[in-house]
Amino acid sequence: MNVFVDAFRAMGTEVEVTVIDGDPALLNVASQRIADLEQRWSRFIASSEVSRLNRAGGVSTRVSADTLALVAHAQEGFDLTGGRFDALQLTALERLGYVGSFETLSPASGTDGVARLVSVPPPSNRVARIESDAIASTVRLPAGFGFDPGGIGKGFAADLVTEELRALGAAGVCVNVGGDVRVSGTAPHGDVWIIAVRDRADDEPVADVAVADGAVATTSRSRRRWRGPDGRVHHHIVDPATGSSALTPVVHATAIASEGWRAEILAKVAFLDRAEGIALAERVGATAMVATADGIVTGHGWAEFARRAKSGEQEATPMGNDSAHADPAPWRRRGPNGPARRAKSGELV
Repeated sequence: MNVFVDAFRAMGTEVEVTVIDGDPALLNVASQRIADLEQRWSRFIASSEVSRLNRAGGVSTRVSADTLALVAHAQEGFDLTGGRFDALQLTALERLGYVGSFETLSPASGTDGVARLVSVPPPSNRVARIESDAIASTVRLPAGFGFDPGGIGKGFAADLVTEELRALGAAGVCVNVGGDVRVSGTAPHGDVWIIAVRDRADDEPVADVAVADGAVATTSRSRRRWRGPDGRVHHHIVDPATGSSALTPVVHATAIASEGWRAEILAKVAFLDRAEGIALAERVGATAMVATADGIVTGHGWAEFARRAKSGEQEATPMGNDSAHADPAPWRRRGPNGPARRAKSGELV
C-alpha cells in the first residue's frame, strides 16, 4: 500500500490531503482544485463569483456549476433547519468586524467573553429564497443579503476533491479542510478511517470516531475570535435569530454525516442549540456531539462510531428513522466493508 500526504494552507485554514494507492500527482490535482474553489468562493477576493453575487444587489448572476451547487446546498440547509442554518449572514459578520481574512483582525485574548451586538433583522424571519436556475447557471440572492460560504464551503470543497480523486483512481482519500474531514475508500491500515475530534490542534482528542465513507465536521468558538469595532470580542458563528455571535454554553459541536456540507449544517445547528441540533441530526440519519464546560452530550448514533473506533469492530449499519418529516437517506454515512483499524487521518481542529 502506498500512502501519499500533502499539507498546505488554503481557504484561510490548514488543508491536508491523503491519497491511498493512487498516482502521487493526485496531490497536485487536489491542491490546484482547492485553490480554484477558493478563487471562486472567497468573499475576500473581489473577482470571485461569491463577491460578484454579493455586489449584484438581488440581480441574477451567472456562476459556475460548483458555485451553483454550493448555493443550492446552502438553501437546502436553510430549509431543513427552519432558518437555524443560514449562509446569508455576511452583513452580520461585517458589522461584527469580520471584514477581512481572519489573520488581519484584531486578536482577542482567551479569557474575553463574547459580546452581544444585534446587527441585522433576524434571518429566521427571512422569507425570500436564494433563487437558482440550473439551466441558465444563474443565482439571485435576496436583495439586502450577502452570502458567506464559511464552513459549508470548506465542507463542500472536501466533498468535491474526495470524489474527484476517487474517480481518478485513488483507492482511498481523506481530505481535511480546516477540520471538515471527508473520507472515502481504503484507509492506511484498513477500510475504516479513525478521526480524532479536537477543539484545538494542541488539545487532547475528546473522541475518536470510525468512518468508512462519510464526513465529520466540527464547529467551535475557540479559534476564530476577534475584537470588533466596538472594542468587544466576537466569534464567527452568528445566531440567525439575533444577527450576533451566538451566546451558547456549547464550546464545540461535531456532526457525522454522508457529506461534508451536510455535516457542517448539522454541526452549526448543534452549536446553536445542543438539544435541537442533536435531535435534528438523529432524525435525518446522521449523529452529533456537543461539548460544554460541564461535559459532553451525544446523540444515540454517536456511540456506534465511538465504540467501533475503540474496539476495532465492524461499524454498524446506517442508523436513523424513516420519519415522514425528512428523508434521511442522503444524510447517512455509509458503513464499512470490513473491520475498523486505527489509521492516521485528518484531525478536527
